[in-house]
Amino acid sequence: MPKITAFTFNPDTSITLAADGNSYTLSLPGLTLPGCRIGVASDSQARSFATDLKLTGVRAGRARITARSPLGDLTLDIRATRLGRDRALSLKLSLASETAHRWVSIAPLAGVTLRRATHLLTHGRSMGGCHLWALPNTEADPDFTSHFQCVVSFASTRLHLSHRLRQSHVSTMTGSIKGATISGLDAATRFEFPAAGKRIAEPLTVAAVRNGHDAMIAWGDAQAGAPLPETQPVGWNSWDYYRWTVSEDAVLSNAEFIAADPILSKHVKRIIVDDGWQYCYGEWEPNSLFPGGMGALAKRLRKMGFVPGLWMCPTVAEPHSRLAQWHTHMLAQSEGGDPCLCFECMRRYGFILDPTRADSKQWLFDLFQRYVGMGYGYFKIDFLAQTLKAPRFHRNVPRATLMREVITPIRQAIEGRAALLGCGYVYDGGNDLVQMVRAGSDIHATWQETRKNAVSLAARFWASNRVWITDPDFAVCRGPDTSNDPDRGRLRCIYVMVRPEETRRSFDGKRYWSEGFDSIRYHEAQVLLSLVTINGGAVNLSDNLPTLNARGLDLLRRTVAAPRGGAPLPLDLFETTLVSRWLQPTPAGFRTLLINWGETEQELTLDLAPHGIHAVAARNFWTDEPVVIAGNRVQARLAPHSCQLLDFDRQQN
Repeated sequence: MPKITAFTFNPDTSITLAADGNSYTLSLPGLTLPGCRIGVASDSQARSFATDLKLTGVRAGRARITARSPLGDLTLDIRATRLGRDRALSLKLSLASETAHRWVSIAPLAGVTLRRATHLLTHGRSMGGCHLWALPNTEADPDFTSHFQCVVSFASTRLHLSHRLRQSHVSTMTGSIKGATISGLDAATRFEFPAAGKRIAEPLTVAAVRNGHDAMIAWGDAQAGAPLPETQPVGWNSWDYYRWTVSEDAVLSNAEFIAADPILSKHVKRIIVDDGWQYCYGEWEPNSLFPGGMGALAKRLRKMGFVPGLWMCPTVAEPHSRLAQWHTHMLAQSEGGDPCLCFECMRRYGFILDPTRADSKQWLFDLFQRYVGMGYGYFKIDFLAQTLKAPRFHRNVPRATLMREVITPIRQAIEGRAALLGCGYVYDGGNDLVQMVRAGSDIHATWQETRKNAVSLAARFWASNRVWITDPDFAVCRGPDTSNDPDRGRLRCIYVMVRPEETRRSFDGKRYWSEGFDSIRYHEAQVLLSLVTINGGAVNLSDNLPTLNARGLDLLRRTVAAPRGGAPLPLDLFETTLVSRWLQPTPAGFRTLLINWGETEQELTLDLAPHGIHAVAARNFWTDEPVVIAGNRVQARLAPHSCQLLDFDRQQN
């Protein structure tokens, strides 16, 4: 029987083995990927590529490649599939190993070089962490890591690589950028402490697509197994203004202000006490700034008509907590098997609760059952991703399943009585564990954080109102134009980053060590709040509301009163580093958002025709002024750091 060196899955999708038997070529609609290798690595084996590739077991829509590697024999099963309307290939690699390892990594697609790319979108594993690169890249040549989805754009097509959202073992896509070339592109799955035997990588889907938005939406739809709750009510959260200075009096002062405000009182229905109420991480008892206790506070908030919410980081235990002092057997371990300080944030350190232990699960259950019993109907659980920093756990569970170990006992304790926001939630836990997740990174009332946060909000548009109710972090506006607060700028929390040997005066060239988190100007605050609105997900205020002036309160009142829209469409997502053009469906019609991220005045245009929309009139969201739409195009000349947010009513168009 002649040796098989090529196989056609459908008329425009095929695979061909190289003559030397060391690589293969994937031919996709409008795109060819030559020089694809199969990669392996372990704690004892440097990254290497498989050899002696043979194409076997071909049948309708399926093919199998067998290969050899230093870690054992490999089998790569490839089958034709679809990503929405686009044809795609699913690659599933398995390794037969006769030896146990500390870790093993196997990649069905490795060592790939992509030339003449025009854009790269990479995805973080948890909140924030997304990046948009317009290519050719003119800055330092970066390495990149992407989780779940990675999109490489070319002149006339896009390469969409994806692993499923809910995973057992952590999978990544990595590579390097130099100019318009992406090299060393690997899509790998890593196994921790694998025993001898068969190891199967997370399936990799490879597709050449014309419409990147449709591909990401189709991928998101495939991950959305759990139904979403109805739109969540607006909340107020203590963190961004008060941080660790929060007190019972401060919480009640803001709650009373909201209850007395004719607009805020109609929409803000949650009051969330964030970090700072507790004695320490791991010791979830109120400190001296909450003299009435958390149960009494919940009752007072309920009486005022609010649902009380509470922040916790349930898997972190600071060294002086009784959990860390008396129950060291419940803590995750170092490589050598001892409890270790795996957690660090803002120079604050802690141990990690081992969620694989039965006593740890009971501790989590009891903790949340206690506070839901006090009347708390919402929990923001934070620093979840830091759980994975521990090298060893009591049970060797696959790393991508650790979120289930943590959250399952919490859900059992609060089921039907409270909602969960996963902050720092690791997305490979799937979409059925929490109702809401943080999509963006941490936001503050500064222009710098607004820019940074916008990237991940855009890259995660596929999740909004589809996979989760996404949280863009806080809706804040306090600054020199919007607040009468004499203490504005007083809270200078980044001094914790200054080291004793520090001689320079600036943090990163854009913010001084002494600057507070509340320098945003009025027009910049409009951009921040427009992004919160266009995201269509959770809305949580976090200013000291009684100190805002009329301009600041007007911004927040408009934000909370806005009818919640659907999932947004970041229109120039695959063209730029910061998305400037957005489109969002609303109950009455749709919204458009244009943003000038630059330092000079710009004229921006959004053509409505490609989106099947015809419009002649709109309303400026921030001023209520009517706007005439000429030629079915939204046009605006925008000052630096400003935006135009328009509401369109279908009955007027």
